Amino acid sequence: MVSPSTLRKRKERNVKASLGIKKVVTELSKNEWKMLREICEFRGGYDNSEAIRLFIRREFELVQELKESIGKCSFCSNPLPIGCKGTFKGHGQCFLTQKAKKLSL
Repeated sequence: MVSPSTLRKRKERNVKASLGIKKVVTELSKNEWKMLREICEFRGGYDNSEAIRLFIRREFELVQELKESIGKCSFCSNPLPIGCKGTFKGHGQCFLTQKAKKLSL
């Protein structure tokens, strides 16, 4: 006989699998951990996962805005920031020569 908690956990795993939810494990420094805890407390009791998901969504929005604002390379016409993948790097009008370092904030 299968216990109710085993059935509940099995159902939860099946739901997560059907939604395509993936688990990520990471290491945080002592300071990063303190920052994460402060974010969670400030946000009204978010758990770690909620705070990290919020960060991912916001960073994704910023990246999309940045990609839209920089458009295409005026030299090779490829979408930025990837552009020509370095084929023309060093050429004076190549984005990768002029501005790529500014994106690495």
